[in-house]
Amino acid sequence: MVHIACEMWYTSYYYYCKTGNIMGTTRHYFCESKKTGKFSYRRRVPNHLVPVLRKREFKFSYHTSNKAAAFREHDRIHRQVEKEIHEAETLLKSIPTAQEPKSKTPSKEFLEVYNELRDKGFLPHQIPTVTTAMSEEEQLAWSLDNTKFAEATLKYDNELINHEEYWDIIDKLEFEPFKLFAKHREYIRYLEEMDDWDGLPDKGKMKLQILKGDYTSPDPSIEDVFNLYIDFSRTKVANNERSPTQQKKVEQDTERLAKLVYSAHPNGKATLIEDLDETAIDEAFTAQYARTDTRKRNYTQMSAAVQLWNKKKPKQKIDDPFLSLKLELPSDDKDKKPRRVWRPEEFQYF
Repeated sequence: MVHIACEMWYTSYYYYCKTGNIMGTTRHYFCESKKTGKFSYRRRVPNHLVPVLRKREFKFSYHTSNKAAAFREHDRIHRQVEKEIHEAETLLKSIPTAQEPKSKTPSKEFLEVYNELRDKGFLPHQIPTVTTAMSEEEQLAWSLDNTKFAEATLKYDNELINHEEYWDIIDKLEFEPFKLFAKHREYIRYLEEMDDWDGLPDKGKMKLQILKGDYTSPDPSIEDVFNLYIDFSRTKVANNERSPTQQKKVEQDTERLAKLVYSAHPNGKATLIEDLDETAIDEAFTAQYARTDTRKRNYTQMSAAVQLWNKKKPKQKIDDPFLSLKLELPSDDKDKKPRRVWRPEEFQYF
């Protein structure tokens, strides 16, 4: 039996793992605690499966220091883990976008960029400025750092110092509020230079406009509503509440009905959520689905998307046209074909 270190990502020195074959069965991920002498199963989850399995490590303790007993339990655990990994891989193949959110709409891109800049403290309202509320000591500290920064910027622009020397001066600024101000300004300068040289992508231009205070959040569109619904529904697969096949059907049905909703509006999927036209939706669905029960079922699914939106986005809550349309439908479908129910005594003839 060859002793090798437990997987590199696991840093504790209390464990070591064994690998090899005993009686034809693999002993990978078989670990022994040097502290307690007990055995366990430890295995890293592949990076691409982490969002699906929602964990980074498989870890099972065998609660025994008896090697033979641990080996017997190890076989069962290893098969269980292999099955779980196989099911996760199957999920990714059946739903290629299971790890990725739906295509970004302008409002979703804005939220992503906005949150990124907020976490860095780079939003315009987060950047400190000289105010009358500052003490004399703070004003002096701001002034001294401002002088150092201005001199360094002039030297850098005139190629008297290099990039590393320039940022070394910024990192050594002593007044933290001004240091954040300087880094924010340099980030804007960097993006402006990138835009002049190569042209920024749409996301980069949005970031630059937000940094300069020239961009406001776009109003959400009806596409945002249905994308949020699909993204949320995928969590049911990860939680084993729905199979990959069922999830795939849910997504296909949602996208099919969403396209019908888009077609009922002049601006298509870019239609703002407050511009949902109940009459136009009813006309489109009635023309596509003659049966009352079919429309009722489809309105229920579309209503679920709106209800989820209202729950997740209470500040952008909208009226639910699909619920209204569903309630207006007659309770009985006049075109429904009645089916006779089997009686128990007839089952023997079936």
